[in-house]
Amino acid sequence: MPVSTTLINYNDKLGLLMSGDSDDNSGYGCICGESKSLELWVLQDAGKNEWSKHV
Repeated sequence: MPVSTTLINYNDKLGLLMSGDSDDNSGYGCICGESKSLELWVLQDAGKNEWSKHV
């Protein structure tokens, strides 16, 4: 389960960048140069709620 999420502009589309990292098992992580896993979800069609996943 992701512990950190950040909204971004990805090629003029809404993107959600998620990190599954946590340094101390507290459930809180950050998206930084030390992140070990990232997922990027991009909203393709807001009306249909269609997202694409990039790992």
